[in-house]
Amino acid sequence: MQNIIGNAIRYSLAGTPVHVTVSRHDQWAVISVRDSGVGIPHDELPHIFTPFYRASTARGIPGTGIGLSGSRMIVEQHGGHITVVSTVGQGTTVVVRLPGP
Repeated sequence: MQNIIGNAIRYSLAGTPVHVTVSRHDQWAVISVRDSGVGIPHDELPHIFTPFYRASTARGIPGTGIGLSGSRMIVEQHGGHITVVSTVGQGTTVVVRLPGP
């Protein structure tokens, strides 16, 4: 979660809010992180979990491209899954679903 929230802050304008919600749906804990930052082009979304891949909108923003791939690996090791929805210029929403007790 540190990486996902950190990305939301890093790719948004200073002072722009990042919205984090936690809820339960059936047997899943659902954590949603939404920003109104630079966004990711639709055709690049299939690649964002690839190690060292950085979206074209990340130019000029420091990073290595390993954060989301690492986040996905950790989430999946816990039996969960992660999804990303994004629109260039409007922001990104990352949703993590983890199995509950």
